[in-house]
Amino acid sequence: MKTTKLFALIALLCVCITFTACSKDEETNNADIVGTWKMAAIKAGGVEIPVSMAGMTLSITFKSDGTWYGQSTGTPVSFGSGTYKLSGNNLSVKEQGITYNWTIAQLTAKQLEINWAEQSLSMIFDRK
Repeated sequence: MKTTKLFALIALLCVCITFTACSKDEETNNADIVGTWKMAAIKAGGVEIPVSMAGMTLSITFKSDGTWYGQSTGTPVSFGSGTYKLSGNNLSVKEQGITYNWTIAQLTAKQLEINWAEQSLSMIFDRK
């Protein structure tokens, strides 16, 4: 039950995502992040927890026009939508007037890892 509550909280936090993605030696642009990403795991306290353990699916879609929307199943938290801006490895996501800032630790053709320092966690997404 505690794990389910943690995943529900993480899902809520995902609604307010701020992403930035790139390796340290190259700039990213919005085209790198555009697409649908399905959450695979959450890292908290150095422990990686597969999202499938909670019986949920969470995904977020970044569109080329600077907008995003999220979808979820198996969780009491619904996803929202808003705008995003990618600058270097910093991604700002805005939803209902609130801006969330994240750091992209990894962005490849198949995987996106986002660090959320304020919550002391990372989220790992696979490209759909």
